[in-house]
Amino acid sequence: MDDYRKLELPYFTVSGKPGFDQDAFTDKWMKLGGCGAVTAMESCIYFDIYFGTRLTPLRLSSEEGDFLLRRDISSKDYIAFSKVMKPYLRPRSHGICTTDLFINGFEEYIAMAESNFEDPASGHRKHLSMSAFSGHESFEAAEAAVREQLSLGYPIPILILDHYNPVFDDYIWHWFLIIGHQRIGMHSIIKVITYGEERWIDLAGLWDTGFQEKGGMVLYKLA
Repeated sequence: MDDYRKLELPYFTVSGKPGFDQDAFTDKWMKLGGCGAVTAMESCIYFDIYFGTRLTPLRLSSEEGDFLLRRDISSKDYIAFSKVMKPYLRPRSHGICTTDLFINGFEEYIAMAESNFEDPASGHRKHLSMSAFSGHESFEAAEAAVREQLSLGYPIPILILDHYNPVFDDYIWHWFLIIGHQRIGMHSIIKVITYGEERWIDLAGLWDTGFQEKGGMVLYKLA
């Protein structure tokens, strides 16, 4: 039985901030609608740092010439990476508005990355796969999925579309990452990363959007 102990993942910084601030893009379309690409990029960086995958083109070598990814990435390197990711999760008029659109684009990117960024001489590396978790699932199921992913050390991409509660205006029609969860009294609280900031917000309130059209989450698996 889950004792609801606090679960919180380590992360990384981009020019000293937790994750990348989407408003810092020089590409106006990425600034307006690049949240899906940012979520995928930050997932790639996270798995490269903490699980040893090679899903990014970032190469910060040690003196021995081995691959090394720092836990602080320059905005310049991050923006260069965004130009590689953009064709797979490009901004569009209605956004990356379903989990399937995100997964399809990200899977294409991963296939490319595994072909181009990995060193065959280094041996087999784990493959990152993903599945959709519908926004129509119950809050209880969502909370359980979040805790299961976090207990494995995986961040969780989440998509929120419209929301009736103005408290969550910063998250509407937006992709971002969940990297923590805790219970405070009867409240289920998640730690999220977006726009170069980290915040703890109420999961039950976020999940109950009040609209029939819903987003959802993406669940990762390494094998």
